[in-house]
Order: sequence, then structure tokens, then C-alpha cells
Amino acid sequence: MIRLEVDQHKQTSCTVSHCTFPLCGTARAFLLAGGDGHASSAPPENGSQEDQQKKQKTGSSSNEQKMETDTEHALCVCLQSAKLTIEVFSEVSRRREWFGLAWLIAFLISKKQCRVTPNSIDFSGIRGVCAEKISLLMDLLPLSIQDITLDSPLMEGPALPLLLRFLKGLQRGGERDGNGTDETKDVAAAATSASGGGGGGSKERRRLKALSFAANSIDRLMAAHVFPLLPGTLEKLSLKGNFLGYLQRVEGLAEWIRSGSASSLRTLILEHTQLSAMGLECLADAIAEKPLVSLEVLGLSKTSLVGQSRTSRLGQKMKAVCRILSAAALPRVREVGLSGCGLGEEEVVLLGGVLEKGELPCLESLDLGGNEGCGSEGGLKALGGALRKSAVPSLKNVDLRCDRWRGAGEGPGVFLDALASPECPPLEKIQMTLNLLEESHAQKLGAGVYAPIRTVRLYLPDRTAAVFFREMANSPNPPKFDSLNLRIVIQNEAEAEHMFSSLASVVQLNRFRCIQRLVFDCYSLPDNGPGQVDFNDEFFGTWTSQGTKDAKLRFFTALADVQLPNLSEMAWHCVHVSEADCVPLAAAFRHGNFPSLRKFVIEGSGSLDEIIGREGMETLMGGLMESEEGLPLLEEFALSISTAGEALASMGPVLSSGKLRNLSTLLVDGGRMTGDALRGFAASLRGRSSQFPPITTLDFSWGAPEDRGAWEEFMAAIAESEVGLRHLKSLGLERTPVAKLGGSVVAALASGKLPGLESLITGALWFDQEGVGALGEAVRAGRLPERLSFATERYRWSWNVPIPPWILRGSGEGGAVAEGPPETVRVEVDGLMASVEASERGLPPVTCLGLSGARLGREGVGSLVRSFGRGNLGGVEGIDLGDTALTDQSLLELGVGVTRGDLCAVTFLNLSENPQVGREGVKALMKAVGESEIGLPKLKCLNLSRTNARGGGVFVARALESGKIPKIQDLLLLDCGFDEECAVALAGALRSQRFPGKVLKGLELGRGVLLSTQHQSTQPPPSFDSLMSSVEQSQGGLPNLERLVIRGGRLGVDGMLSLAASFRLGKLSSLLKLHLCECEVDDWGLKLLTLGLVSTPNLKLCDLTLIGNSITPEGLNSFVDLLSRESLPKLKALDVSAQTGFREGGVPDRSLEFASAVTALKQRLMNERKLRSLDRFHGFFAVPGTESDMDVSPDASSVASDSDSSSDSDSA
Repeated sequence: MIRLEVDQHKQTSCTVSHCTFPLCGTARAFLLAGGDGHASSAPPENGSQEDQQKKQKTGSSSNEQKMETDTEHALCVCLQSAKLTIEVFSEVSRRREWFGLAWLIAFLISKKQCRVTPNSIDFSGIRGVCAEKISLLMDLLPLSIQDITLDSPLMEGPALPLLLRFLKGLQRGGERDGNGTDETKDVAAAATSASGGGGGGSKERRRLKALSFAANSIDRLMAAHVFPLLPGTLEKLSLKGNFLGYLQRVEGLAEWIRSGSASSLRTLILEHTQLSAMGLECLADAIAEKPLVSLEVLGLSKTSLVGQSRTSRLGQKMKAVCRILSAAALPRVREVGLSGCGLGEEEVVLLGGVLEKGELPCLESLDLGGNEGCGSEGGLKALGGALRKSAVPSLKNVDLRCDRWRGAGEGPGVFLDALASPECPPLEKIQMTLNLLEESHAQKLGAGVYAPIRTVRLYLPDRTAAVFFREMANSPNPPKFDSLNLRIVIQNEAEAEHMFSSLASVVQLNRFRCIQRLVFDCYSLPDNGPGQVDFNDEFFGTWTSQGTKDAKLRFFTALADVQLPNLSEMAWHCVHVSEADCVPLAAAFRHGNFPSLRKFVIEGSGSLDEIIGREGMETLMGGLMESEEGLPLLEEFALSISTAGEALASMGPVLSSGKLRNLSTLLVDGGRMTGDALRGFAASLRGRSSQFPPITTLDFSWGAPEDRGAWEEFMAAIAESEVGLRHLKSLGLERTPVAKLGGSVVAALASGKLPGLESLITGALWFDQEGVGALGEAVRAGRLPERLSFATERYRWSWNVPIPPWILRGSGEGGAVAEGPPETVRVEVDGLMASVEASERGLPPVTCLGLSGARLGREGVGSLVRSFGRGNLGGVEGIDLGDTALTDQSLLELGVGVTRGDLCAVTFLNLSENPQVGREGVKALMKAVGESEIGLPKLKCLNLSRTNARGGGVFVARALESGKIPKIQDLLLLDCGFDEECAVALAGALRSQRFPGKVLKGLELGRGVLLSTQHQSTQPPPSFDSLMSSVEQSQGGLPNLERLVIRGGRLGVDGMLSLAASFRLGKLSSLLKLHLCECEVDDWGLKLLTLGLVSTPNLKLCDLTLIGNSITPEGLNSFVDLLSRESLPKLKALDVSAQTGFREGGVPDRSLEFASAVTALKQRLMNERKLRSLDRFHGFFAVPGTESDMDVSPDASSVASDSDSSSDSDSA
């Protein structure tokens, strides 16, 4: 143990290994420096005055000098006995509290009093040490140090000039520089003098050979100043993990190379630096001007060498790299690292051309791992063409591993043929991925013909795999793989029988010890072409041949007799593993044949004929219990889509026994577990032992029992256990009754037994009044896990808004969700909001705060907005207050929050389904938005539908015109009293320069329910002609609008003319969905609209709905007459149902007449090959409750495009 004790009034001492030594004056001068690190700020010491008096007496001075020498010698002995190493020296140099000791060690080494001779020091992670102290240590570093790692504190602020001085000294030959600040001279000079060098100390030289920069330590200013001053003695330079994407950061490095100072460089590491195309070209130019004649290692791994768009500046980065990889620029390069650079087929082909030309004659190692292009057809062909002694005579090691799981055509064959050629260089080790090999090449691979391949990932269908295994078993010289990674696709049951039989033979002959990953699945494969694999429907879920079952059983039996020491993953995806197979598999567990297994997955197919159930699960657990070590490295155990959940209780003793001590993921989803099985597992949680594994992911989703009592016991067991599940991060209980037990879930979360939980997957939790109270109490007390997130981003509504994580409704008898009118089952949430406001940590992160169905009063709204202001709802992006019994007073409180800026981060605000919200409430809220300093700067969606805000759209328009809602994308004003005054106000706002027309994507106005008598009014429908005119006359229109819905208004001739003109002028260039329902559109209006649509090039419209207008069969025929084959190329849906005078329930003859006209029109469209993308054409509308339910919509095939049609349109 080393401890420093500094006492300014008594003495300075150092304790090493329980021995305390007084420090000499020089060490005290540094260690007693002030808190800011300035040596001059140290107060005078009594000891120094006594020393001056004692110098008058020669005998006393010599005695003191001898005492100091003895003390330093003893201190050095203790430092060495404390096992002082380079790592310890670097560690104490990085920590502020130990930095003085680092200086002391360097001081003793400089006096040659300590035999430790460090050759490197690592400053990465240094924090809290002032620049002057760092400079003192840098000046005093032992000359034996030739490798330094720097971090940003050594290069920023006042430390930068000191570092530049240090580098300049190295450029002058490494002499110690006497220049520096007045505050550092004295201590540095004292150290030099004490070392016995006197004036000669300045002539000592340092030869720095390696310099590394810690990740994210370089900024633009540092790069411009530091790189040009790098010493010419460097043999290794590492910039790994520093962003060099800006040209300015590369120019300094290029300047250093051009100066010739990099002539000694042997290793250059530029990994994960994200060099730009211009930066790479700058380096290529510099290296072309001054070649790096000594460079042997070049690392560019994890630096993207493809542009953001492959269509723009294609290959520019890789072309610059190829300029660098040339005999003229790098004549001695031996190792090139390009792994994880995102190289596609084109880039690998470029690299193959460089190799084939013989530009890298000294190349011994090439790392292309992690690039999809090295598994492509063109890439493998190019690399295979370069495998010649005349091109790469020294090549020994190649890494071509990638995650590509699709065919590569003839590429693998060409590469493998090159390996077997006599012209192939003396390769020693190849690591690669081979997908969908031809049988002839699989046969040679299994026979050991391609000896250099030592690590291989194979993706093979069962037939080819059978050939490969047969050769491995029968060959006198089988391949000597270091690692074999296999993914086998079962396509045919007969071929599967041969494959399992051959594989069993390989295992029995002990030739399968190299296997590292073995995965079986049942997907269909494309014929050596690109594309995604699909389920093999012909084979999925069926095992009919007894021969196949027996062959598979022989394979499992072989596993029980032979150890596979390297197997880390075994997975069966949708391939049956039966109860009988579990017996030999359990024996393999019992014998410890999988000592390295980390992942074990059996995913059933859903068929109950061949599936692991209670007996199989208990057999497997029994094998583990009887084994000596179990599976000590197993991290993931998954039994999905099976009946193994029936025996879940048998897993409890295994988990407590320590036989799965490293298990982190346990999945028994879809396991058909019973209530008793769940209770048994809960009992094991209550009495868990210290050997219970550190499970981080637990998933019991799907197929769970409907026994609510069992789930309550499970949650209670977590809360009542002594230790709990302290490591658990993710708990998956989706599609289980837990979702209906919100109160029980909260009790478990608040128990403190799930402190690390981050994700709770249950679907929307149901909370009754009692559950809401418990949640509020837990939030107020801060008892919920700190990192818990209720976010449900996987679920989204139609306008891209996350669904809230809970449902708030009252409870009926037996815990069932209460039914009845909202006013009778509403849950009061004012108390919950008050708890959120009063808590220290607030609510766990919730993407959307949803209170729909509850009752939120004015006080609750006030607490909600104040919680935003306090940061207690910091993770909330959306507020869903739909159907929460809001009033005008509630919106007034929201307005207060907007004025204060509390809601500045909200992106979604839903106030719909609140009939008590009227005009005054909307006015107060929108006025607050318009008059506040920042408004709602991030709001993207505002929904005021189905409120009673008659005329409130006027105030919404004014808020939009104010520019205080600049990012609004969706505006929903359906069934909220949107009258003609509102339409005129919105039209005026649209002409304003501050209206967010360029970002608006969805606009829905008018009625929410069509053809409903309850929405009929004596007031005339509002005219939207002025709105259409504003779109036409506005400067930019609505260029990003994708959805325009107008229901229950009036569009006259002027409005339709403006709408048509807007299309022609590009003011609605992104529109995908146009709904004009019950807008009094007649045949003439349809004709005007059609003329605008057909005259617009590149139209994206895919949904045109004109329900409830006044269009006749003649008008529809006129519509088709105006279309050409190229018109509306992406239209997929057309709805002209329920036209006035032709509706179902009216005059029967007229409704049938319209239906017949639509049928004839459908046939005409097919004959004339128009609207060839159309797959939904509705022309008949049945009002609920009427007798007829005719549907004349054509199916998709009726309007399918012909062989000579244009390419398929994009889906909306």
C-alpha cells in the first residue's frame, strides 16, 4: 500500500507497505504545491530556514545529506517491493490524488535511485490535474520512456502551449528544454540538479518511438497545432477513435508527412476515425509526395470507406485508399486492416484490382472482416483473381468473414479454385464466410483440399451439408479447422436424414471438435441470388419420416459420447427437437460435453406432435443437476414455442444450484406454462440461494396461464424475496394477465428488488383507482427503479405517435375491467400528477404520457405542466389527454405552462374527445402559444377533434400564423365546430410567411363521422374555396403535405379550379392521400380535378376518396375518358361510394344503377390498361342497418399490370 501524507506545518512523508519515510526538500517542493498546482504558491516552510542555519555547520549538513540518501534508498526498495510496474506508474499519473506520487517516482528514477525503468506511460483518462503539474511530469519523464499515450487534458487550454513546447524539444533531438513558466522552472531545475547532472542535464536526449492519442481527444485546434510538431523519431502513431472527418484535422497530419518527418514510421493506426473523401485524398497526395518507405502496418478498420449515398461519388473514398495502397507510396507494408469499413462489392473489386497488379508485394496480412462486399460474387471473384504468387508473393493471412447470409453466385467457387491452384501464394490462414456452395466445392472443403482455410462460416442447405459432412467423415486428411461456424437450412426431409447421419459420423470420429456455432433452421433459400430468406412452407412444422427422426436421434446420441470443447452456440429454429432427443442431450449435459456453451436455443414450430414438453424439460434439467459443473459459461437459455413451460418449476432448483451460474438470459416464451409451474418458479425466487445466476433478461411472454392468482404470486415473490432479481434489466411478460394487474406490478417495482430494471414489456398496463394510488405513492417516494422506462415505441398510431404504456379504467368484480359509461368508470389521476410533481426523480421515462379514459381536473393539469418545468417528466415527448374530461379551465392551465416554457419539448398534444372543452379554452391555449416567448417549438401533432370548440379554429390559425409552432406536421380539427370563419382564418394564415407550410404533412378538417344524422346541422356547410385559393397563391404551397382530408364542407368551382392549379404548380407535390368527402363535388368539379391531376408529372397520389358527393355514372365515365395509361401511376385506392341520389337505403333502382356503372367502369379500366396500380375501387356504400350489403370492389388481380407495364409504384 502506498499513501502520501503532506503536512505543511510539520513534515512531508510517504507511506509504502506500512513504512513511513520523510521526503527530501525537492519532493516537498512539488508535493506541497497549492491546490491550483503552482509551485510558487506554496508557503515557506520552517524546515527550509533550519536547513540554511544548519548549512553553517559542515558536520550537520553531511549528516542530513546522508540521512536523505538513506531515506531515498529505503523508499526505492519499498517501491520495488510494492511491485511498481508500468501499469501502476500510468495509473497514478492519471489520478489527481496520486499525481504527486507519479512525480515522486519519476524524480527517483531520474536520480537513478530506483531500478524500475518504464518504457511507456498512458495518460488516457487523466482528469483534474492542472497544466503546470502535467508539464512538470512530462519534463521529468525518464528517458527510458519511448511510448506515450496522450488525452485531451494534456492538449487543451493552458496545457496546449506546454505540450507544444515538449514536442518542439523532441524535434530538436529530445533535449530537455529549460524554457517554461517561471512557476515550473524552479522545481524542474531542482530535479535536474538533484539528479547529479548539473548543467549537463539539458543535453540528455529522448527518442520517442510511439505516440498514441486517446479516443475523442483531438479537436480541430489541437490537430492543426500538434500534428505538424510530431517528432521524426516516431515509429508508431495511433489516432484510433478520434474523429478526423473534417479536412482541417487531416491537413496537419498531411503537412507532417510532406515534411519528411514520417520517414521512420512503421505503424499508422487510423481506425474508427471516419475520414472523409477529401481527407483521404489529402493523405494520398501527401504520401505520394513523400512515400512512407518504412511503414509496415496500416490500420483503417471501422472507418467508413463508402459515401452516405452509394450513387453519389461512388468509390471516391476507396479510390483514394487504393492510391495509398501502392508500391510507390507504401513499398514495405506488411499488414493492412480494413475490417468493418462498410465495403460493398464495388469497393472490394477496386481493392482486388490493386492486389492483382502487384502493388503490395510485401503484404502478409489482409483484414477485410465485417465487410459485406468480401462475401459477394464480384468481391470474391476479384480477390480470387489476385491470389497469384506474382501478385502477392508474401501473403499469408486473409480475413474475409462477414455477416452476409445470402448467395454469392459463382464467387465462392472462383475463390476456392484459386486457393487450389499451384499459382496460389503460400497462404497459412484464411478466415472467411462461404454461402450456398456448390456440392463439388463443399466436397473438396470437407476433404481438406483447401488447407489454408482455418476459420470458416458456412451457410448450407441440407443436401450440400450432407456432402460436406460425408467427406469430413471419410477423408483420410480431414480439414484442420481452428473454428467452424455452421448454419444449416432444412429444406427436404430425405436430405435431412442423410445430413444428420453424416453429421453423426463426424461427431463419433471426433472430427467435430472445431465446431463453434451450430444452427439449424427451416427457411427456404433463393437460388444463389440476393434476397431475404422466407419460411419453407412445404416443410415447416412437419416430421413424417421415421428415418429422419432416427438419424437426428443418432446425432444427439453422438453428442452424448463426445466432447465439443469449442461449441459456444447451439440453436434449432423451427426444427423439431422431440422428447426422445432430450434424453441423449441431457446425457451430454451430464457428461460436461459442452464446457464452452454460451447460447442454447430451441424454437419450436408450433406443432404439438414433435415438441419439447414437460418430460423433455425435466429430463434436461435432471441432466444439468447430475452434472459436475453444469454449463458454467451458458449465458442464454431459450425454449420458445413449446410446452416446456409446463415444467418451469423444475428449472428453479437448477438455477439455485449454481449449475447455470453465468446465465443472463432466460426465455420460455410461448411455453404453455401452467399456473402450478409458475407458482413453483415463484417459490424458487422466494428462497433463492447465493448461487442464483445474475439474470438480466427474463421472458415469459405468450402462452402463459390465465391464472391471475399465479401471476400475483409471481410478482409478490419478487417483492418478498430476500435478494430479488438485482441484475434484471428486461422483464418480458407480453400477452400475459400481468397487464391487468397494474397494482401488483407496481408493488414489485417499488419493492427495491428490481433496482436494475430498464425495460418492462407487458403491453399496456391496466390501472384501477387503487393501482393509480400505489403508482403515485411509489413515484412520490422515489422507489421505482432508476433506469426503468415505460416507453412503448414499438406501437404507433396512424400519425406516428407512441401508444401510452397504460390504460386507466376502474375495476369491476373479480378484478375485471369495469364496463359502463365513461363517467362511471373514470379513474381520478390528479393525485398521481401531484406525486410526480412532488417527487425528486419524477416519473420513469415515458415516451407518451397517456391519461386517456381517466379524469384529469384543473389541479392535475397544473401539476402536470409544473412537472415538466421541474424536469420530472423529462423523457415525455407526447401528451395524450384525449377523453380525460377536460374543461376550459384545464386548457387555461395548459396555457400557463406554455407561457412559462414548461412544454417546450412536447412533440404531440392530443386534446380530443373532450366535449366540455369549448371556444374559450382553445382561445386561452392558442393565445398563450402566440404571445409566449418560444411557444411550442417542437410540437409536431395537435389534435383538437371532437371537442366543442366552435369557431376555435380561428385561434389555432392565429397561433400558426405567429410562427410559434414552427414544426407542426399534423393538424387534426375534425368535429370541433370548424366553420367558415375558421376556414377563412386558416386561409389567411397560410398566406403568411411564418406559417409552417413547408413542414405540414397532415391536415384534417370538418366532420369526423360521415353520413350520420347526428352531425346534420341547420347551418350551411363551410366553404373551403378560400383555403384552396390560398394554397394556390402561397409562395411555396404545402410541398410536404401527404394527407389532405376535408369532410362535410363545400368545394365549388373556384375551389376545385384552385386545387387543380395547385397540383399543376407543384404546390401539393408530395400529396399521397386526398379525401374530399361530402363536399358537394359534382361531375364538373371532378372533371376540373382530373384535369389538374393528369397534367401533373411525377404525381405521388395513391389514395383518392370522394365519398358522399354528387357524382353520377356519367361523371365517372368522363373521369376515365380524361385518363391516359400514364396518368395517376401510383394510385392504389379510389372510393366514390354513397353519391347523392345513389345511396343504399334510397331509391333501390338508383343505387343498383350506380353499382352496375362502377362494375362496367372497372372492366373498362382493365381493357384500356388505365390506373394499373389500382387495387381497391369502391363504388357502393352500405349504411349500417340497411338490408343490402353488396360490395362490388374488384380484387387486386382485376387491375394488375400487364407484362409491358411500368415498374411497380411505391407504397404509401
